[in-house]
Amino acid sequence: MTAVADARLARRASCGDPAAVPELLRRLACVEVVLRQHNRRAGHPLSGDDLADAQQETLTAVWRKLDRFEGRSSLETWVFGFCHHEFQKALHRSRRWPAGVNGVDPAAPSEPMDAAGERVRGGLERLGAPAADLIRMRHFDERSFADMAARTGLALGTVKSRYYRGLGQLRVLLQHRSESS
Repeated sequence: MTAVADARLARRASCGDPAAVPELLRRLACVEVVLRQHNRRAGHPLSGDDLADAQQETLTAVWRKLDRFEGRSSLETWVFGFCHHEFQKALHRSRRWPAGVNGVDPAAPSEPMDAAGERVRGGLERLGAPAADLIRMRHFDERSFADMAARTGLALGTVKSRYYRGLGQLRVLLQHRSESS
């Protein structure tokens, strides 16, 4: 397919042409392959779940900007840039927490679980809804992102972005509080 034909396909799919969407999805199968290659070249820093999240985020970003594809390159070349960007974001997210089991650094001084639990609960209260609710669903209720999306009526990508943004805000709240203690 030529770049001009790719641009036509993207335009048709973004306008909701039911015949174009299956072809576009077939072409976007490259996203999974590219992300796996990025992960392999980087030494496999991302888990399977992290890669699946990056794939979802990449596809969401491509879909949102599909109407901007001008056909200056092939569709796959254009999508490669999205893959690279989302892989870097996923890599950054995966490195936010210290190494260890469940994000707990075994070398860090520990505090009694009750005190730590109270700090987290207090941080969640200060954080507020909807981020705190999503964090509670994910960690206290052990719900999957798909289940969280179904329960809240939000899109999967929205649930993930609010969850990760909320974790970052919670981390700042907890670090700020521990520095002032």
